[in-house]
Amino acid sequence: ENTTAHRNFVCLGATENTRVCTFINKRWAHTAPRVRPLKGVCRDVLCVTMNLSTGEFNFLNVYNDSKTQEGVRFLSEQAETLPDTAFMAGDFNIRHEKWDALQREPGAERRLVAQAESLITLAEIDLMLQLNNDTTRCPATWISNDLSKRPGVLDLVWTAPALTCEYAKVLEKEKLKSDHCPLMWELSISPDIPSRFHIPRGSTEGAKFIEQCQDL
Repeated sequence: ENTTAHRNFVCLGATENTRVCTFINKRWAHTAPRVRPLKGVCRDVLCVTMNLSTGEFNFLNVYNDSKTQEGVRFLSEQAETLPDTAFMAGDFNIRHEKWDALQREPGAERRLVAQAESLITLAEIDLMLQLNNDTTRCPATWISNDLSKRPGVLDLVWTAPALTCEYAKVLEKEKLKSDHCPLMWELSISPDIPSRFHIPRGSTEGAKFIEQCQDL
């Protein structure tokens, strides 16, 4: 099935080698959404840029392999070369007490501690973003179809402090057969859609426009 084709969205970044892609609603086409090349190559990280009235708007889509930790490692290595980032989101495959309440329980198995600290440093220090998951209730974003495995928070949303953003909502009922729940969040940005030029039918402006077209 071709999942990259949609009448209302354009798909960016999907190739035979990549493991991330981003869908942009075609209503935002005038902002020229495009893949922004990063220094180095990583199949699990995608940077997308749009032109807003406030300037360039960059965001990162990340998949962090649970075995190789390729996504976080790549971003940490390239931190000094990354563009100003409005938000970063994705499946990070790392559990940490900062965003997962189960990791705060006594005796909780703590794995990938160094990788988690690298992610926090990358997001909060290098990119100057703040976590927008609900760190009080900590709703699980990963719910395995194997009921013997404990749910956890693996999918994270980090946003720039200047952006107004409520907690990312975890849509558990929308996960269907997947073991990851969709996340939904709203940012305080606008597509800044330009007004359409309208010439009234039968007007003097209309007659002049037709005359100019005939001269072409």
